[in-house]
Amino acid sequence: MTTFVPLRFKRHGVRKVVMHAEPVEAPSASKAEASRVDPLVVKAIAQGLYWQKLLHEHKVKDAAEIARVEGTDRARVTKITKLALLAPDVIAALVDGRLPMRLQRLLREEIPYDWRQQRQMFGGN
Repeated sequence: MTTFVPLRFKRHGVRKVVMHAEPVEAPSASKAEASRVDPLVVKAIAQGLYWQKLLHEHKVKDAAEIARVEGTDRARVTKITKLALLAPDVIAALVDGRLPMRLQRLLREEIPYDWRQQRQMFGGN
């Protein structure tokens, strides 16, 4: 399965900022589904995946270093980075509007690490 997230990264000094790219309609997404997509959720997932990659590749020491560079707090970095651990199909459903959810609710949820439990939690298989 391939998931396309229409975002681009732009450098601002030493920081990389997630920018919205021109909207590209996914082949499977209807206009109704696309209207249910929360752009803040899409941005947070992209940030989480990027920050997780930085941590995994040891380009940053820890979440505190990311927070310092990004100008935010460590707790927020930790919450956003946990979104990278979502099952790929859950991410795809959030990004293409089949699973409408606001960022605040998504960050409040205690998301299990097990993908099967995530699917049950979010109403999937």
